[in-house]
Amino acid sequence: MKRFIVDSVIDKDNICNLEEETQKINLGVEKGLKMLIYGKRNTGKTSLVNNVIVKQWLQKNSSGFCLDADLMGVKQLSQINERMSLAFAEAYNRCFKMKSVFQNMLEVIKGIKPVMEFDTYGQPKLSFSLHAESNIRSLTEVIRQLELIYQSNIPVLLVLDEFQDIAMIEEAEALFRHALERLNPQIPILILGSKQHLLNRIFAKPNAPLFNWGNHVHFDEIDYQKYWEYMNERFAPEGLTINFENARYLQDTMSRNPEAINRLCVALLNQEWPRGELTREQIETGLIQLVYDRRHEPETYLSYFTVSEQKVLIALAKGEPLKKPFGKDFVQKVRLSAGGVRKIIIKLENNAVVYKEPEGYVLADPLLKCHLLTFRM
Repeated sequence: MKRFIVDSVIDKDNICNLEEETQKINLGVEKGLKMLIYGKRNTGKTSLVNNVIVKQWLQKNSSGFCLDADLMGVKQLSQINERMSLAFAEAYNRCFKMKSVFQNMLEVIKGIKPVMEFDTYGQPKLSFSLHAESNIRSLTEVIRQLELIYQSNIPVLLVLDEFQDIAMIEEAEALFRHALERLNPQIPILILGSKQHLLNRIFAKPNAPLFNWGNHVHFDEIDYQKYWEYMNERFAPEGLTINFENARYLQDTMSRNPEAINRLCVALLNQEWPRGELTREQIETGLIQLVYDRRHEPETYLSYFTVSEQKVLIALAKGEPLKKPFGKDFVQKVRLSAGGVRKIIIKLENNAVVYKEPEGYVLADPLLKCHLLTFRM
């Protein structure tokens, strides 16, 4: 069913215009390449890899072993080890029909226990947790098991999402390089990342352990025309249409962020106005209503920031793109020292709250910007 998806990984039928990226990544996987897949958050990287690339690979390799680890937010090496161990256990669970082959390999990953849980619909599901007292194996040991699996004539695919967060952990880059370079060169590896400045530190810095690693695939903004067609496909069953100029205006208002665009489109569908072609005034009305309806969520989010950090966010929302956040004018506006502003900007960028564009610093979430301009000015 074609619809606007928010707050979830997007299924194949609702991914917008990633044909070129799909072709490049599929070809790389077929050839056993190492690939760095990067772009801003909410641009479809994880959705494409999980719901298209991996699924197609598993269809071709029904007995294949795909380890998919999410490294988002890791702060220390022990967390990386836990994520890798759990990802291995989950991959094993998906391949339960080959239990006899993997039984000895799973013994290497100590401290993993199955847990029966219930999802949001009340349906039982099997997941894994770690014994508190267990000695979780290192990431290098987990990856070594992939090599043993491959040597057993079982296809292997390795996916590491939000990889850039390892940049904040001492020795993590060197350990990953040590482990990855010992994998058979025919094993495809997909590394996904969303924070460009941290990815540059890992892959573009000449003395970095993973300097110049892999083939790169960048996820750019979706073409205006393609997103316009995508919108109308989903508006049409509800009796709505949008012309190209207004579709472009909507995309620009949401900073061409697919998650924010889809959220606004859902809000427009939920409005009780006559069916027909959407006007710019209706788009603006829908955005105002969306920001008002969601007003509590951003406030909860902002509560995790200090007063000084909130000052910077508010000033940035009002003045983005900000070319010189450490300059005299901005420092005076937020009434903080240049050094204090610098620390805050670094923290916000490391957490993908802001992005550094060629034009200057901008907020990553356009709906947060709208909230700040509406309720914090």
